[in-house]
Amino acid sequence: MKRISTAIRRGALLLLCMALLPVCASAETFYATSEGTYYHLDSQCSGMQNASPMTEEGALLSGKAPCPLCIAGCVYATEQGRYYHLDSHCQGMQNASRMPKSDAEALDKQPCPACVEGAYFATPRGRYYHRISDCCGMQNASPVTAEDAILAGKEACPVCVAATCYATAQGRYYHSEPHCQGMQNASPVFAEDAILAGKEACPVCIQ
Repeated sequence: MKRISTAIRRGALLLLCMALLPVCASAETFYATSEGTYYHLDSQCSGMQNASPMTEEGALLSGKAPCPLCIAGCVYATEQGRYYHLDSHCQGMQNASRMPKSDAEALDKQPCPACVEGAYFATPRGRYYHRISDCCGMQNASPVTAEDAILAGKEACPVCVAATCYATAQGRYYHSEPHCQGMQNASPVFAEDAILAGKEACPVCIQ
């Protein structure tokens, strides 16, 4: 009797898994919460919890927009527009179509100077948004506007966005201390600008 009961339970579990397989295993599965603005590829993007699986069509019909963090390569453009965008309503744009960035470039669209060229970078599970795409060894970051990053709960990176550091014109490093190792006449500078100028983090005062 015990073996029969176990077999029945296993059979029921197998039928349940087979029923759920198209939802759980499909490469086209997206995730969203009922209150969320976006639908996602990453079920835990930006700390999201208890997201439900859904198709992209279902997400769009429910009024969700694609997440700018975890749906990489997603840009928006209109047929007549000169630019492709990260923001589907950038500068009042209406009825923009979502497409891969490569398709937009094939149509000779240029990156929008407002929402693409000035973009920040972030990963779905990262705490910060960045001006440097590989800041602190970050990998596979997606471009994102600061507004979207903040709405997703991200904070300004203390290294490449928010930090005020010190450096001299000829120095190799940027520093957190204005007189590190006897340095003189250092100017305050955002770490972002120091990195873009080719300077490295000081191994003494920036751990």
